[in-house]
Amino acid sequence: MLFRSRDKLSPQGDENRWVLSAGDPQTVAQLHEKALESSFPRQVGELTSEGGVTRFLVQDGDSNWWEVTSLPATYYQSFFDRGDVE
Repeated sequence: MLFRSRDKLSPQGDENRWVLSAGDPQTVAQLHEKALESSFPRQVGELTSEGGVTRFLVQDGDSNWWEVTSLPATYYQSFFDRGDVE
């Protein structure tokens, strides 16, 4: 993801990212291994486990950041289902 500022393109930081729910922690760990072995991603972050959630960050060739996580898709869907909260 690139950000345009006064005719200059700047890559976004990893705080602006897409999220992929991969299922269980073992699947996330396997995907992390495959990402490390692959030449496709620009950067592969550290595999972390905290509070029962396993995740890592990866940056693709277009500078997009992705978080691969063991959190279920329903976790994120609940935010959309709830809608705007004031």
